[in-house]
Amino acid sequence: FDSTDASSCDDLTTNGGLEIGDARYWDTFGSEKEMVLVPGAGGAGDLAIKMLGRTSTHHSPMQTLKRGCMKSGERYIAEVKFKMTDSGGNAVSCVPQTEESYKHRTGIKCPEIRAHHEGNGIWGYMTMGNVVLPTRSEGWNVAKGAFYALDNQINAHRLRAWLEDEPTTYDITMDDFH
Repeated sequence: FDSTDASSCDDLTTNGGLEIGDARYWDTFGSEKEMVLVPGAGGAGDLAIKMLGRTSTHHSPMQTLKRGCMKSGERYIAEVKFKMTDSGGNAVSCVPQTEESYKHRTGIKCPEIRAHHEGNGIWGYMTMGNVVLPTRSEGWNVAKGAFYALDNQINAHRLRAWLEDEPTTYDITMDDFH
């Protein structure tokens, strides 16, 4: 998908919580073939999106962001609820990335929110947020961060965001991406 044109800029995502009831404005980042809707963080009637069979740490469900909402140099907040599960469907906890945990490679690495922009022959990536609090293995966790919009992002014809760096031995489920 190309980025959606903004009819409202209250949120940079469109259908980030799957409130439409389907996976419109979501795609796979990577070569995975199976994304499924599953119960979300809000309980009964709420939906989330889960990617199965990931083959790389940067593969995950990807959200198409709105064009025309960001202004250069302005500060924005990105946030997503996520759950990592093993092959038996059991939720697992992860270790937020700090200099110390990266240096010593302790535990299961938590994902980061990443963005990709492309347009006018220019493309690039940036980290939008990460997990800063210890995670719970019994359910949903949050990745969050603040970022400043770059000129290349606000002028991009395609702007997308996803979770990256979680181990491929786990499936990733995302909900409420805003």
